[in-house]
Amino acid sequence: MNLELIDIYGKVIFKENNTKQNYTFDLSKYTKGIYLLKITNNSNTTV
Repeated sequence: MNLELIDIYGKVIFKENNTKQNYTFDLSKYTKGIYLLKITNNSNTTV
């Protein structure tokens, strides 16, 4: 599973290839705003 955190301007600010079923993001270090989380596995992409 590939995780990407994307800011409102389309810039990928975090990217990780992860095999865990559960994942926690600490967003405290990022500026307040709107972010998209893109999750991709072998056959699907969810934003």
